[in-house]
Amino acid sequence: MSGRNGRKVKRILTMTMIVKVRKTCLFQITFSFIVLSVSISDVPSSPQNVRGTEVDASYITLAWDIPATDGGSALTGYVIEKKDMKRADYVFVANVDATTLQYKATRLFEGFEYLFRVFAENQAGLSKPCELDKPIKARIPYGLFVLFPYL
Repeated sequence: MSGRNGRKVKRILTMTMIVKVRKTCLFQITFSFIVLSVSISDVPSSPQNVRGTEVDASYITLAWDIPATDGGSALTGYVIEKKDMKRADYVFVANVDATTLQYKATRLFEGFEYLFRVFAENQAGLSKPCELDKPIKARIPYGLFVLFPYL
C-alpha cells in the first residue's frame, strides 16, 4: 500500500483470539485452549498546533505538539517539509526523533514567505500533515536595527 509522497504504508494488526480444540481418545474427551495474539497498528494522527516561535532573516524556528494518538505503535519521529510561496511544491527539510518537538529551519532567504508542515511517523508510516495556518516571512525581527557606517 502506498501513502503520501510515495512512501510505503503498513497496517499492523493486534488481536487476541482463544481457540478451543477438542480431542477425543478412547472414552476420554479433552479440551485445550490456544491463545493467539496479533497486533494492529495504524499511522499516528497529525501533530498538533504547528507554529513559528522565532523568526529571523535566514531561519524560522518551528514548534509543535504531539499527536492525539500514536496509532497503536510508538512514534519514531517527525518529518518536516517547507514550501516557498513562489513555488508549487513542498520540499523535505528534516527528520527529527520522536522526543524533539521543535526545529530550526535554516538557509531561508530574507523577504521570502514560507509554509511549513510536520508529519508524525511510527512503524506503520506517516500521519497526515499539520500545516501552518498562514505563511511566515523570513525577516529581521522588529526592534532590531543594523547600522552600517557610511564609508
